[in-house]
Amino acid sequence: MPVEKLGIESVLAAALKIAITKWCITDVASNDPSRANWVVLGKPTRELRDDIVVSIHMQHPLGLNADKDSMVSGKPTTTAEKPWDWPKELGGGKVEKYLGCVEINIREREEYEDSISIISSIYERVKAAINRDANLIPLTDDWGNTLMILETWQAYGHESGGGAVSISRRWVDWRAFVYRVDCRS
Repeated sequence: MPVEKLGIESVLAAALKIAITKWCITDVASNDPSRANWVVLGKPTRELRDDIVVSIHMQHPLGLNADKDSMVSGKPTTTAEKPWDWPKELGGGKVEKYLGCVEINIREREEYEDSISIISSIYERVKAAINRDANLIPLTDDWGNTLMILETWQAYGHESGGGAVSISRRWVDWRAFVYRVDCRS
């Protein structure tokens, strides 16, 4: 049985999957070595047998560290950092932050010097999809909540491998600000 009313997290997950698939698979030539094999929601399993797997997480799989939380906590240090300060006439609502990430798993069967262009390209595509895709902003759920801001805010990862194998795992953290309607009828 389908869910009657979708929440903003579900709406955003579906939209992210469509956008990232477009930027990393659909709009990339089939012979481009930086074309992803998979874009999935949640933790990839069987897909990890392939070279490039992009997975979308609505909550960060590594958890949030305390030092990161202050960067997105909604405590602005200047007036310019207040995207969640909405006009008073909207009334009855508030802005909440949502944090998630896109995980990029890359395993190339070539020297690191040759694979860095592949790694860099897929990393930039993921960031561009989140920051630039016009179909991601605004999004509204069945409860009347509206996602108004979606952006990447941090990226990091680690690399391993050696010889003729290059392995890279990166996380591109994203944050979304959602205007939530919380007034009583």
